[in-house]
Amino acid sequence: MKNFILLFLCMFSPLTPAFTDELPLIIDHDSSADDVIATTLQVLYNPNRIKAITITPADCYAHPATFIMARLKKLFVPKEIDIPIGIGDDEGVNLFPSEWRACTFGLAQLPVWRIDNEENVDTVEIKSILSPVIVLTKVLKELSTQVDILETGPCTNIAQVLKEHPEFKNKIHCIYMMGGALYIRGNVTEIGRDGSAEWNIYNNPMAFLELLKTKIYIKLISLDATQYTPVKSEFIAQVGKKIAHKPCQLVYESLKMLKPFVDTGQYCFWDVLTSASVIDPKIVKMKKVKINVKLNGPSMGKIFEDNNGFEVEVAIWADQKLFEKTILDILSKDVYLPRCKAAA
Repeated sequence: MKNFILLFLCMFSPLTPAFTDELPLIIDHDSSADDVIATTLQVLYNPNRIKAITITPADCYAHPATFIMARLKKLFVPKEIDIPIGIGDDEGVNLFPSEWRACTFGLAQLPVWRIDNEENVDTVEIKSILSPVIVLTKVLKELSTQVDILETGPCTNIAQVLKEHPEFKNKIHCIYMMGGALYIRGNVTEIGRDGSAEWNIYNNPMAFLELLKTKIYIKLISLDATQYTPVKSEFIAQVGKKIAHKPCQLVYESLKMLKPFVDTGQYCFWDVLTSASVIDPKIVKMKKVKINVKLNGPSMGKIFEDNNGFEVEVAIWADQKLFEKTILDILSKDVYLPRCKAAA
């Protein structure tokens, strides 16, 4: 009788997936400093879980972004673990500011990437980099289980592969996406826009709508939550104390690049919070809500509540203390570093 009741409850309970960190993970991002740190967290936490890393050239430029991911693999991923990298050529409908994208060149020149006293880090040849659609198609076809997706850029690549292979939606357990501003002001201040949109969705609003239409379960880490995790000078200093440890060196050097924004309180851990919430869901407070997205006009890219829209979970708060502890714990752990010593 007890088993029958449990079966009944499973059959008729709401379609909310059971969350686990044991499912394979695909990472799709646009290679800003925040994306790189977010990806590093996952690589350090459980490299065996990651089945692919794909890049949209939105808040970055393609060549330095590809170089950074290739180097990240060499530094932090055991040689026996194969993580394919794919990069696309779709920059989106509304391009990120060129000065933001140019930061990728600075990221590619960080001292942390130098391996075996190598000097010409900008001349390393990137070989056999496939398109994200090819990489994602191969991975999703070959996986025998469902997969989670960590999306910290525009969802252009994911929307494209689902358009070409709609059957893959059944292979995706959950998409954790950084995007949107539901109850607070957005961060798009372009001429002709009203400031209500957030950049990841504004870059390609139709791709986000197509993702919503699939009814894949989405956990949206919006600006509503990321406002509670600003990057603080004190945190950078804490990471800097362990700069002899390569992961800490990477994060320290990346964040020091952003010092002008940090000093004015303009930079938050947008993508890093999203990545950390995959590792520990308790970091964020989520709310189920039906949403839609504006496709044109001054509010293009804005998400809003809509009773006729699509159900997602939206993060509305974050625990900064737990978040920072999670980051520091992962960065400080004794990980296997294939090409360098973990600490001096």
